[in-house]
Amino acid sequence: MTVLITVVVVLVVLVLITLAMAVRIVRQYERGVLFRFGRLIGTGEPGLRFLAREATAAATARPAPKPVSAFDLGKPAGVAAPDEVAEAKRFA
Repeated sequence: MTVLITVVVVLVVLVLITLAMAVRIVRQYERGVLFRFGRLIGTGEPGLRFLAREATAAATARPAPKPVSAFDLGKPAGVAAPDEVAEAKRFA
């Protein structure tokens, strides 16, 4: 009887450890990237994520920063006054 209780306790502890390893917190400025055997299998949005089906020994979750993209919009456009529009039509 004590052997059965010991086995049950060990199994419960293993399940709790596995569930604790499956919880990930992804910060707001990051995105979670999930790999299995080094191959990309998915991404996770910011927040508290539970990776139960991916929680295997072969799966790893890593944070990846969200890139901030900035690009040049070119020369700022001027405001066309009504007399400039009329002048442009006259010469066209």
